[in-house]
Amino acid sequence: MHILLQLAIIVLAAHLAGAVAVRIGQTQVIGELVAGAGIALALTYWQGSAAAVWLDQSSVIAHIGETGLALLMFRVGLDIGSGSHLAAATGRAFAVAIGGFVPSFAGGVLLGFASAGALSQGVDPLGYLLFCGLALSVTALPVMSHIIWSLQIGHLPSCRLSVVAATITDIACWTILLCLFAPAREITAANLFGRVLLLLAAGAMSWLLVRPALRWLVARGGNTDGPAGRLAQGIVLASILLSAWLTTRAGFHIAVGAMLPGLLLGADRVFAQRWQEATDGLLRLLLVPVFFVYAGMSIDLAGAGSQTFIVWTFTFVAVAVATKFFGAYFAARAFGSSRSEAKVVGALMNTRGLMELIILKIGLDQGIIGREAYSILFVVTLVTTVMASPLIRRWTRAPESGPIHSGIGAYGRPE
Repeated sequence: MHILLQLAIIVLAAHLAGAVAVRIGQTQVIGELVAGAGIALALTYWQGSAAAVWLDQSSVIAHIGETGLALLMFRVGLDIGSGSHLAAATGRAFAVAIGGFVPSFAGGVLLGFASAGALSQGVDPLGYLLFCGLALSVTALPVMSHIIWSLQIGHLPSCRLSVVAATITDIACWTILLCLFAPAREITAANLFGRVLLLLAAGAMSWLLVRPALRWLVARGGNTDGPAGRLAQGIVLASILLSAWLTTRAGFHIAVGAMLPGLLLGADRVFAQRWQEATDGLLRLLLVPVFFVYAGMSIDLAGAGSQTFIVWTFTFVAVAVATKFFGAYFAARAFGSSRSEAKVVGALMNTRGLMELIILKIGLDQGIIGREAYSILFVVTLVTTVMASPLIRRWTRAPESGPIHSGIGAYGRPE
């Protein structure tokens, strides 16, 4: 099967399923993931040469999706680097972030310990435990922001509180995830410390050397529409891809290197806006849908009907919802939120989705988790993201209609 035909099928399936998901009040990324899972299911039971050719060419699809991931993570870095949400941080936001993060991380580690015999064969045990904690503690800030925007509830204090708390949580999760990356596959206290030093050194070098050069380049032409502006954007694009490649050579994932230039350029909001205008169409129409469909295709449905898979899936979903929702709920209540406000905060903080899926795909690619654990956590992501919109509508009396997109734009801003 020709690669262009495969891309056509994937893009068509992604957008059709995404349109259905948006139509019923869900995020577009849910439809894209379901489309990928459907293709995976079809390939599981589809025999013949065409299926074999599809699987043989899946690496090409993976590389196209990775390009989309690199550009997406640069956009995430741009928004985090702007400090727009952290500038509004308060003690209550930090309390909600901690209240949602600590119980879910601890619950994930305990589940990782309990499920290690069944789900962690062939991977580093400590890495698996830490990754389970990380996977349950993530909050999907882009999806959350677009749910808030589409339901027109951004004026509510509970929503503003949740966005700031989610920003803090995302930064903490990415920091932990970076510490799990290294050329060495086994995780020990010594190489964890070495990774932290490596990240600090790379961050300092980027801040002192790369950041001034990039900002000078953007100031010279990145904010204009002429040839100088296109040249500057082209050089920034090359720096994103080069940074992503260099991090893979150092044993880290491409997401790390792709996000770094965004962090360095985030303070320039004019450039961020022009970059979004220049890349939004390609990301939304092709690259991001391919990435998430491929993420859906990566699940292993062969053992989905087994007792082990069902029991651990229900257990992970229950612990993920209980620890994240109630941890954020009680933290908000302790700092003065009403019951109705705290319920909205809990539902928003329990939203996973985009960032969770990126982290899961990184964990699978790096060999931190196996395919069965990935499939279970994939279901956790779907369930917690799907349940968010109906609960928030009910507790805020928001209107039923309104598009909820995948959230690839700047956090909290309509696309």
